[in-house]
Amino acid sequence: MTDPVLRRLWPLGPWPLLLPAAAIAAAAVLATTAMRSWPYQEWVRTSAEFHQQNAFAGPIAAAAATYYAGRLTRPDRVFALPSAPRAGRDSARRHLGLLAVTFTLAYLVGMAPLTAVTVEHAEHGGPDPLPIATGLLGLWASIAVGYLIGVVGRGALWAPISFVAVFAVVVLGTGGDTFSALVPVLHVAPAAGRVEALPFTVYRVAFFLLVAVAAVVAATAVLRRHRTGHRPVRAMAPLLVPVVLAVPAVVSTPALFAVEQDVQRVCRTQRGIEHCVHAAHRSRLPVMEQATAAVLTAYGDDTSGRVRRVYDESLRWATAVDDAASGNTEAHQDVVWVAVQPMSPTDHTGREVAWLLAGATACAARSDTTDEERALTVELALWLQNGGRAASSGPLSGIAPHALRDWMSAHRTGLDTCVLTAADLPG
Repeated sequence: MTDPVLRRLWPLGPWPLLLPAAAIAAAAVLATTAMRSWPYQEWVRTSAEFHQQNAFAGPIAAAAATYYAGRLTRPDRVFALPSAPRAGRDSARRHLGLLAVTFTLAYLVGMAPLTAVTVEHAEHGGPDPLPIATGLLGLWASIAVGYLIGVVGRGALWAPISFVAVFAVVVLGTGGDTFSALVPVLHVAPAAGRVEALPFTVYRVAFFLLVAVAAVVAATAVLRRHRTGHRPVRAMAPLLVPVVLAVPAVVSTPALFAVEQDVQRVCRTQRGIEHCVHAAHRSRLPVMEQATAAVLTAYGDDTSGRVRRVYDESLRWATAVDDAASGNTEAHQDVVWVAVQPMSPTDHTGREVAWLLAGATACAARSDTTDEERALTVELALWLQNGGRAASSGPLSGIAPHALRDWMSAHRTGLDTCVLTAADLPG
């Protein structure tokens, strides 16, 4: 370590910076461990993680900044005397510069493993700069607010209060849409086909930047007042600006998400059925086809046109917009929508197709059915998902596969109207 660096870190040394930085990096690495194990990645999800991981990085950074300010800015310290020529703006700039650079680098280090995995395994698209900027600005706002608390409190013991306060703000965002525009962490993450709305993201970038600037200006003003002995009440005036800006977002919550524009899809027709997935899920297309084929084989292939198209759920929003624009809102009414998500790659079991053919989908949509009627359709759907194999016990266990297949074909209307029970099964 060179002498200029030692002078910049005097008198506390490097540990008040390095220890929180290590905690920030470790928190981000640990919190994204599950995501890194996914078989494929989505850039929209990875970009969002840059603000989602503020859940722990923000409180840690705020507490560390409070400790740093509390130790270095008290006017009774020999190295922070009000009469010192660097007291005020120069001190705040030097302290905040060290805090922001150190913690930002630590945060980026913590997010690096997930980013590297996404670069390798993402199947479409690229990083989204605005959500990433939201996360970094949210971190800077936490640092600035924490530093301000330390300056006003004039003691390092305020650090736990900073941690709790910033964490409480994070919790606000997990309760719904109301405060989502004002906190870095959203209660629900975006996904392929449904991205963060541009006005919403721009507002968040502007708000977090304004919070950071207002807190820095207020902290500088408080430090200057140390020289005069005046109370720092007026120095808090800059904080009114982000407060005013926050009111419209609370009164009228902006839309968090928007339909992805120019969605690219990958489609293929197999056994007369068109399968389509979002380009970000292209590796799931064969899996979806195999699951559908297994269900059709168990059913007997002849679906009488009931299954024509099986689409990735991520295409649903863009498809609805396109249908509305064309004036034909029923153009994709026959599509079977399948949930495709990287965190559950083994979920493509043909469930949705099986439920449709067994009548379980229609039965679930009606309110005038009995438990026995609904139970039969679910048993039939599970039988189809399992390739025509019944559970060891249950209403289908003693029925030969070909007999049950013929019975389902002969009772399609009854299954679709949900009027059959286990008593109607072949003997």
